[in-house]
Amino acid sequence: MKALTAAALKSSKRTVEVVVAEVEPELTAKKAEAMGIHTALATYKTVFDCPPERQQNVRVTTQYADKIMAPGEVYNFDKQIGPRTEERGFALAPGIVGKGELEDVLGGGICQVSTTLFNAVFEAGLEILERHNHSLYIDHYPPAATLRSPTASRLSSSATTPTTTSGCTAGRTG
Repeated sequence: MKALTAAALKSSKRTVEVVVAEVEPELTAKKAEAMGIHTALATYKTVFDCPPERQQNVRVTTQYADKIMAPGEVYNFDKQIGPRTEERGFALAPGIVGKGELEDVLGGGICQVSTTLFNAVFEAGLEILERHNHSLYIDHYPPAATLRSPTASRLSSSATTPTTTSGCTAGRTG
């Protein structure tokens, strides 16, 4: 990332070598079909235009959030995402702490992922076992998010076949 930033700041010869690795998906369409996963129950999209550190946290969290759940299995967002550490790819970014205060914390901004997940789970009709609201109203989430941007904490797959959670991100530096 430092090389990319340095190249971008130059007035000429703005190139940088990038290493790309192809990664095979853990769950292919063929495997999903064999498991009985045929249809998207719901999708949900939120938009973000924020500093690079928050974008990084949203991307990292989205990757950790992916899961295949057996019928009746409980999904715990905090356990699924795991510890917010630099070693796991999280960065310092503004996060809501206490009663409506913003402070730079590791993983700041990951509520965007849990809020998006909450809305997809709600639209899919899956059982929401636990959720928590922010102490601040977040105006960039739609009114359908209900009660000041709830974050999905725990949910249950009530489907009779396996259910998957998956996401993707695409942000831009604001």
